[in-house]
Amino acid sequence: MSRHLEQSRVPKTKEHLSRSIGAMFAHEIYIHKAVGKGLARVFFREFEEREKAGAGGDVEFRFNDIVYFFAVAAASGVIGNLAYDALKHALAVVRKPRLEHGAASFSLVVRRRTYERLREKKYPKDKPVNDSAEVMSELEREYDLIVAITFKWRKKENMRAVHHKPSSK
Repeated sequence: MSRHLEQSRVPKTKEHLSRSIGAMFAHEIYIHKAVGKGLARVFFREFEEREKAGAGGDVEFRFNDIVYFFAVAAASGVIGNLAYDALKHALAVVRKPRLEHGAASFSLVVRRRTYERLREKKYPKDKPVNDSAEVMSELEREYDLIVAITFKWRKKENMRAVHHKPSSK
């Protein structure tokens, strides 16, 4: 089984379940919108197909949030004409691995060959740039939306579950 798969957390009470369902639903909608179309979808689908092939074919996955972030980051890099290595460096600056569940590598999720092919298709005559404040700002925003907010929400839910005392009747 892939180390990039998400582990489920089961809410402890009906109140937690209600909050959890709403937050999970909102998160799933955001993920679907983030990687469900455009360039991010190309990167995500390529990774998903490799994972499916490695697992024997006809399977479905729920990946760790960082995998979705990498697909969105690669799309932002292509749109900003950012060199692949410059994007990897920008990701090293933006990421906070302690917020991420599991480990993942950008190079494993987004292949250099695919990235460069799409970047060169969009900018056939331009050399890639090595720095972009716009792309960096976009990466920080997307990281917060996909990874950091989810971590903060889960941490708060886990703290509530630990400190919850059933009422005695």
